[in-house]
Amino acid sequence: MVLGIGFPTLIPTGGVNTMQVADVDAVRIDGLLFDAGTTNSNALLTIGTQGSTVSHASNPISVQDTFFRIGGDIAGQATNSLIVNANNTLIDDIWPWRADHGNSGTVGWTVNTAAHGLVVNGANVLATGLFVEHYSNSRWCGTATAARPSSSRTKCPTTRQTRPPGWTGHPVSPATRPTDGQLLLLQRQPAVVPTTPSRHLTHPACNSTTCSPCPWAGWA
Repeated sequence: MVLGIGFPTLIPTGGVNTMQVADVDAVRIDGLLFDAGTTNSNALLTIGTQGSTVSHASNPISVQDTFFRIGGDIAGQATNSLIVNANNTLIDDIWPWRADHGNSGTVGWTVNTAAHGLVVNGANVLATGLFVEHYSNSRWCGTATAARPSSSRTKCPTTRQTRPPGWTGHPVSPATRPTDGQLLLLQRQPAVVPTTPSRHLTHPACNSTTCSPCPWAGWA
């Protein structure tokens, strides 16, 4: 268990990956702030080993109340904030944020660079209370994954940053099955979900994929 008291801040130096977690049962990470360093890191937090077939169903891994910051304080850079390779991982109250404001010189499209807020490669991953903001790309792979409720806000088009051609806010790999996105708030850009009956986005107010008018139409 890694439990932060008062949200300790972890900042990598020299472009290292801040934390790598082994692919084992019962890992608990809670109450941390990962702040990107000024030399690009490939990842701030990586859970498990990519391609792993190990099941943690009987004793899942959890990452809770953990936040990621790219820029805003210092001109940080990180290609990926959180990578989940381990199967049967629970993610709750997670906010990867690529800054769109902050200290002078720490924000800009080519300054605080960051491609992915969350990369999910593991199977049977559940994310609740997930918020990903302003990254230049997004990725959700794996199988039998769910995200509810969640928010994805991509590339905030403010005067502080030049907005290039966009990416989808919440793309879902064709290999992902099934995907359940409930109260999935996608600001400024749409989701891309493969067209199969096992993949859907639902509105909890009506528990439907087709309710009309949408209860949150225009809310974002």
